[in-house]
Amino acid sequence: MEIVRRIFISVPNDKILNDNQREFKWTLIKKIEELGFIAEIFYNTQPNPRSKTIRKSWTFEECINVIRRCVGAIIIGLPRHSHSTPEGVLKLPTEYAHFEGALSIFLNLPTFLLKEKGLYGRGVFSYNGAHIMTTFPDDATSVEWLSSEKFKTDLDLFLKEIHNRKDIFLGYCSTSKGTARTIKLFIEKVIGATILDWQTDFSERKTIIEEIEDASKQTSGAIFLFTRDDKLDNEIGLAAPRDNVVFEAGFFAHAKGREKVLIIREEGAKMPADLGGIIYATLKDRSDIEPLEEKLRKFIDAAML
Repeated sequence: MEIVRRIFISVPNDKILNDNQREFKWTLIKKIEELGFIAEIFYNTQPNPRSKTIRKSWTFEECINVIRRCVGAIIIGLPRHSHSTPEGVLKLPTEYAHFEGALSIFLNLPTFLLKEKGLYGRGVFSYNGAHIMTTFPDDATSVEWLSSEKFKTDLDLFLKEIHNRKDIFLGYCSTSKGTARTIKLFIEKVIGATILDWQTDFSERKTIIEEIEDASKQTSGAIFLFTRDDKLDNEIGLAAPRDNVVFEAGFFAHAKGREKVLIIREEGAKMPADLGGIIYATLKDRSDIEPLEEKLRKFIDAAML
C-alpha cells in the first residue's frame, strides 16, 4: 500500500495572475510534486489523478476537509486587491489566503508563508509565530528566486517540520504492549505509515497531558487499544480498559475528529458510553492481529490519506 502525503497550496486562480505570477506558481507546484507530495490546489488545471480537489468547487466545508488530510500547507500571498490611502496604495491578497492560512495554523500543520514583495503585511502575512514566512520578488526574477539559497533554506525548514511528524499515534496499556508492537510493525512495514508510540517516543520531562497534546499536533490520526485491563466487580466476564487510554482516545477524537480515531476493542472490554461515532474494530485474540489487518488498511486509507 502506497502512503500518499499531501501539501495544500493556497494560490489564486490562473485567470487573475500575470505571466510572472503564473510561472512562479507552477514552478513551485512542480518542485513540491517532485519531492513526492501531492499538491492540493482548488481549481487546478493540471491535477494529480489522486488529488482530493479534482472536480470540487471551493467551499468552507471542502476546504476544511482537504486541509485536514494534508501534512503541511504553503500559503502564497499575491496581490489581488488594492486600497488607496494617504500613505500610498496597499496591495492586498485574497480573503482565501487568510482563511486557508489561519486554518492551517489552527490545525497545527507546518505552514510555509510566501508573500510577494510589496504585499501588505496583515492577517496571516503578519504572523510572527513558529511558522516560516519569506518574501519573494514582484518581477520576472521571482521564478529564479525559487532556485536561491534563501528559498532552499526555508523550504528545507518546512520539510523538516513535515518529516518530524508521524502519521498515526498508537495508544495502549503496557499490559498489551505485545499486541501493540505487532500492530506497529504491520502498519510501518506493510502499510508504510509512520507511528508515534507513547512507550518509546514520549519524554520523561513532560507530563502525560503535555505529551498527548503534543502528539495530537504531530500526527494525522490515532489508534487505541481498549483491552481487558481492570476487572469490574459488578460485571461478570467484563473488564475495563485503563482510564488513561480512554481519556487519550477522547482527547484525540476532539482534537482530530472522530473519523480520525480507530479503537481496537478486545472482546470482553467494556466500552465507555460517551465515545459514540468513533470507528471500532474487534480484537478476539491478542496474539493474532490478522483479522484486523484489512480494517487497519481501510482506516488509514480513508481517514489518513
